[in-house]
Amino acid sequence: MVIEIDLVVVNSKDICIGVITRCRETINGREESVLNNFIVCQKMFEMTQGLLIDEAGKFTLTKYANRAGNKTAVIQSDHKTLIMEVDIKWKSKNQDQSQRKEVYNFKDKEGFERFVNLTECNNELRHCFDKTEDIEAASKKWLKMIQSCIKKSFKKVRIKESRIKPSLELLF
Repeated sequence: MVIEIDLVVVNSKDICIGVITRCRETINGREESVLNNFIVCQKMFEMTQGLLIDEAGKFTLTKYANRAGNKTAVIQSDHKTLIMEVDIKWKSKNQDQSQRKEVYNFKDKEGFERFVNLTECNNELRHCFDKTEDIEAASKKWLKMIQSCIKKSFKKVRIKESRIKPSLELLF
């Protein structure tokens, strides 16, 4: 069945380190078996870097249970931990959000009319540089007033940054 639908048993490949996935002590002796397997499709197997079966018990799942008389029992699972390392790349939501920018919609005609009315009728903008010797302070004040007019006139929109096409990337 595994061959018919193109699946791979990772435990059977050379990238697997270890064999025994379950080990327990009984009255009859030690039982060892291979019960747990990673079965993946061919595409996933191509991204698989390796599989480690923790036969040494370094990462064994452990339960700490309280017993009567305030004694704590430590119960370790008889199944060994399987650690599969996979090289997968994906776009996270955070990456997508960081590529979105918030800008003013300067294409809005009504907003542009509001901006023209605010800036034409504003005498402070016209006379901002008249009575000052410090040009830098006056320009900062003028810029603040312009930004205020922009905020009052235009709505903000979110845009996604366009990516450069691979054919154009060679030009840069």
